[in-house]
Amino acid sequence: MKKITLILLGVFATLTLAAQPPMRPQGQRPLPNQFRDFMDHQQRMEIQRPQIEKKDGKVIITMSEQQFKRMQQMRLAQRYRLAHQRHEPVCKKCQKHNGRPNRKRI
Repeated sequence: MKKITLILLGVFATLTLAAQPPMRPQGQRPLPNQFRDFMDHQQRMEIQRPQIEKKDGKVIITMSEQQFKRMQQMRLAQRYRLAHQRHEPVCKKCQKHNGRPNRKRI
């Protein structure tokens, strides 16, 4: 009887210890909630969207100065990337084929 009681007590103690969440060291943050972060990001983006109104065939876009400056920076960066892309020189043989490069298949 004592053996069965000790075995049951041991099994019960093992199960209760295994069911406890692991303890975090002091000062450590809990894991971030990625969905909550995503939803916060979506709300910020909705707030920052410019307002678009259509009147008499005209479009009026209203945005903050900060949004406008950011948009300009994005456009300049895009133009810079497009202007500085590598273009391989086209040979005479390639020009005969509508400007498409002649690629060898392996």
